[in-house]
Amino acid sequence: MDAASGERYQLRYWDAAIGAGALRLGAPLLYSVDLNDGQTYDCVKAVNPFGKN
Repeated sequence: MDAASGERYQLRYWDAAIGAGALRLGAPLLYSVDLNDGQTYDCVKAVNPFGKN
């Protein structure tokens, strides 16, 4: 993720920055209550830790 990805997915700055860090580190999952559960942002999949399984 980068600034363009933040605009493409309409993310707030800090959400895009955390996603960019996860992407750069090669993390396949990003646990967040702020992002859409199950959505893939570039190569990082958002998972809501409090969501329904």
